[in-house]
Amino acid sequence: MEMTFTNPVAPGADPFVLKDDDGTYYLYATSGEEYGYRVYSSKNLVEWTAHGYCLVRDDVYTDPKSSFTTYSFWAPEVIKYDGLYYMVYTAQHRIGIAVSESPTGPFKNDADGYLLDSVNASYWGIIDGNFFLDDDGKMYLYFVTQRAARFGKYAVKQGNNIWGCEFDMETLSVKADTIKLLVQWSATFDQTSTGGDCVEGSFMIKDGDTYYITFSANRYYSTKYSVQYATSDAPLGNFDRKYNNITLMCDDLNRKDTQNPHLYGTGHHSFVEAPNGKDLLIIYHAHRAASSYVYTESADLVSPRSVCVDLAWFTEDGKLVAGSKENPTVPTATAQSVLEGTSLARETHFDGAFEAIPTLPTVYVAQKDGLDTNAGTKTAPFKTLEKALLTLKNGGTVVLTQGYSAGALLNVPKCSGPIRITAEHNNVILTYKFIKLNTDVYFDTIIFAPETVNEISVIEGNFHNVVMGEGVSCLNRPLTRDYPYLVGGKWQYTGSDKSAVYNSFMPSDSKLSSAESYNLTVLGGTWEAVFAGSVKQYAPVDGSAPNGVLTVGENVRVLRGASAAVEVKMTVGSTTAYVNGIAKTLDAAPVIQNSRTMLPVRFVAESFDAKVEWDGKTSTAIITNADTTIEITVGASVAKINGADTKLDAPAYIDPASNRTYLPVRFVAEALGAKVSWDGETSTATLAK
Repeated sequence: MEMTFTNPVAPGADPFVLKDDDGTYYLYATSGEEYGYRVYSSKNLVEWTAHGYCLVRDDVYTDPKSSFTTYSFWAPEVIKYDGLYYMVYTAQHRIGIAVSESPTGPFKNDADGYLLDSVNASYWGIIDGNFFLDDDGKMYLYFVTQRAARFGKYAVKQGNNIWGCEFDMETLSVKADTIKLLVQWSATFDQTSTGGDCVEGSFMIKDGDTYYITFSANRYYSTKYSVQYATSDAPLGNFDRKYNNITLMCDDLNRKDTQNPHLYGTGHHSFVEAPNGKDLLIIYHAHRAASSYVYTESADLVSPRSVCVDLAWFTEDGKLVAGSKENPTVPTATAQSVLEGTSLARETHFDGAFEAIPTLPTVYVAQKDGLDTNAGTKTAPFKTLEKALLTLKNGGTVVLTQGYSAGALLNVPKCSGPIRITAEHNNVILTYKFIKLNTDVYFDTIIFAPETVNEISVIEGNFHNVVMGEGVSCLNRPLTRDYPYLVGGKWQYTGSDKSAVYNSFMPSDSKLSSAESYNLTVLGGTWEAVFAGSVKQYAPVDGSAPNGVLTVGENVRVLRGASAAVEVKMTVGSTTAYVNGIAKTLDAAPVIQNSRTMLPVRFVAESFDAKVEWDGKTSTAIITNADTTIEITVGASVAKINGADTKLDAPAYIDPASNRTYLPVRFVAEALGAKVSWDGETSTATLAK
């Protein structure tokens, strides 16, 4: 059976994908406009795992005196340079540079201003930064100005226009005398009837001796929002834009075709090498329009914008096109084969309590476009999960075709058979506060997201069989590390102030304890906590579910409570480490210094769910998890654990060759609660928790 996927593949707009040295892809996109950016990883560009926020507004410069009342974190892009990861980001209609030692962050910017604010120029806004490293080692930065702008002898009066300059990676600053206007909006090329005065979201790519600056043309809410390009013989040369230089554009501009799937607004994008190492891929955002839409140009029609992937290539006559070879320049909205060199890794386990699901009926839900008076078919979906579940009294599958907001309480009713809740695409986000399960439920290909910023989100199994499939992913709340909270049994409040947690529903309405047998299986996602027993507020009730069985997959992250075991193996001199038997690439190998094993500690700390920060003023590494704070200063013989001085048997140091801070592995691991063993024959340290 041929493996296929269907666009879109992930949530977010303005996507950028980085292919790291080990072949892992990292996706960054406009995903939390007021808080920062989330990051996802994948091996096949189809199945993505959420890693939470990689940049939050508290970690980067923002202007408290800015006239922009919203942060508007848009269009992040990342480049790996000399072992570090550099993100150019947009905030408050300005761009900045944030740096991290890991592609999953945290990215930080301790500058005291935005990138171009010190340049003697005039502009209303600057957005959409893009790095380009040329073959000669020179780095370039491209960006977009909004409305009127001037740099030196170059000036524009309106619209969004694209500029470029040389960029100094040592000082993280632009070379002001190299700034040049490269692509200007023009009524000759761009629609004008609905605000089409726009070229934005640039991406530089090179083929042979020709430089292609690709960009989005027209406004984001237009069906004509498309990927186009101009060419030059130099990265800051005179770029030639022709009318037919279209890389990707919707083939149903007037939304007249209601019989076939289409992708609209195929704009902001990036290019990346395919898994097979030879093909070129375009990563872009688009949105699907249901048959209920009428033709209108409105921002209401573009939500949600989602991430898509297609083949891209250069033709013999020098054109840059994308889509399929059978239908070039048209985004692929139907099923296509998985990318060469990859396969789909996720499995569905219809066994035990769930073996009947394939024989049971399927209904579809589209919260935005469906109606509960519909038949619940793919072409006539229901509007609400409640209606769909009521029609599956004997069990079956609910397919979400769009993102779904469940509100304060999603109550899955009692059914005589199992329920599966899944999604049509890999990008459907299910937001909620509280989910209460009254029957056996299998979740798959769903992205769980907390509904609010300040409250926890709970999924209560209520003593039923529950599976969180391999396709489940979880988004944390903005500005926190708090993810969904999964309880196999009952959840109940303690204390009189129930509003401190929620005020939208009542506590569990029956006893917390049960002798029923049930299985809670967690194969995907990152969770704040997972309990097979019952919970009163934040503390598990011991012995409340003696016959509950918890199974946690090896790739699942649980930040606290019932966490799966973690084993880390590292060998001196090797940049390959193993976490629970899975190979991971280190950016610097462990070394032995003064008879002690030393390592850049971020890898160890993050393997045990700890966070690492660096205080450059005092040369101090600060490592924190839920219970412990460790402070180690370079050269010091004493460290602090939760504020108390503790003697080190080897001081931390900075390796001048790699510019990495090395810390004593045993000290850090044991402070985080891990046990360390040493194999002298293979020079391998094993850390287990």
